[in-house]
Amino acid sequence: MRKLLGCWAMVLAIPCTHTAYAQFWERLGNPTVTVPVEHPPSLNLHVDRIVFGPATGQCSEEIVHALVTDFVSHGLDVIDRENLRTILAEHDFALSGHVDQSTALEMGRMLGPSAMVVVSVQRCAAETNFSKEEVKRTVKNEDGTEEEVWETVYRLAAQGFLKLSVRTVDLTTGRIFAARDLAYASPQRTLTSKAGYPDEPTTLDLLDRAMFSAVREVRRMFLPWTEEIGVIFYDDKKCGLRNAYLTLRAGDLDRAHELSEANLATCKVTPRVKDKLLARAHYNVGILRVLRGEYDAALEFLLAAAELRPESAIVSEAIASARKAKGLAVAMQDLEEQVAVDLAHRDAREDRRREEAQAKTLRNRDVIEMSKQGIPISVIVTKIRTSEHDFDTSTAGIIALVNAGVDEDVVNAMMVAE
Repeated sequence: MRKLLGCWAMVLAIPCTHTAYAQFWERLGNPTVTVPVEHPPSLNLHVDRIVFGPATGQCSEEIVHALVTDFVSHGLDVIDRENLRTILAEHDFALSGHVDQSTALEMGRMLGPSAMVVVSVQRCAAETNFSKEEVKRTVKNEDGTEEEVWETVYRLAAQGFLKLSVRTVDLTTGRIFAARDLAYASPQRTLTSKAGYPDEPTTLDLLDRAMFSAVREVRRMFLPWTEEIGVIFYDDKKCGLRNAYLTLRAGDLDRAHELSEANLATCKVTPRVKDKLLARAHYNVGILRVLRGEYDAALEFLLAAAELRPESAIVSEAIASARKAKGLAVAMQDLEEQVAVDLAHRDAREDRRREEAQAKTLRNRDVIEMSKQGIPISVIVTKIRTSEHDFDTSTAGIIALVNAGVDEDVVNAMMVAE
């Protein structure tokens, strides 16, 4: 038996120690459960709408099209460049290749909470290598004899390379993020033929997997994503740990948590219970707390398990996973709070803008005041023609203007302006 274990250790590269052997069989003999860990968007943004700005470089159109399709499939509203130009034209606003903070804020005012993405491709190319060689093979003749013949085999080795940068502008706050550089190389593809060199695959065919990776990476800049981490869950019969596992496997997380808490209580009062089993009971409760998103409580139970079994790599890995999940949860909460602050600032800017616009709007009382101050009629008429206004030219309004001494030409100018 020792020889057999020694062979397994050599094959699996397991250090030949009692602890390593024990933990290897511990992993092999216990089930694994999946812990979902949610990552916040890597840009720490929360947007409901993506705007695509000018794209440059070979393959950029195809990449933008793939991004649009992916964003829409994940629930984001997308404004393509054609629709963007239409919207901006309606507001007499032209978008150049350069966007500064004031431009971004003005776009955000028109488009709502959104982010603009600018894609620039530096490399989208395929590299091919042609070769041929003479290969000897044995063929069987019609008379049953065999002979060796030489054949020419033509080979084509092809590989795609994609390098791009993605620049983001937050149209809610005006923040301009540094460009994110992405680079990918597709797996090399080898084609062979005996009738001549194979046809070269297209660059986009070669880059299919690379473009998928690029789209996924850009999506994670703007949307939360979930990483699934596999962790051991102990299913010992003693102390009832297996019942909790079977309940968890059936999908009843709350009941599994109740059973694990009961398992731990049972282990604590069981005479001569081994530290190993008590540690496993603590560990299972910790894992279930992680699954419930209760990370601080989870760490208490996992650290208690580590005190009982400080040599356990399984427990150490679970502690690291719980800490990672907690850190990401805090980041998600910080993002939500920052979004609320950003939206409050945006609303405050909008309120100030409306107040300023109202302050500049010309009304009947302003015309009456200018007339009383003796400002020339021609100046008042020019002011009416060149200003934002909100006049009351109803019958009652006109009577009030005339009674206040406003000149007939001024009243006529106000009526024309309306």
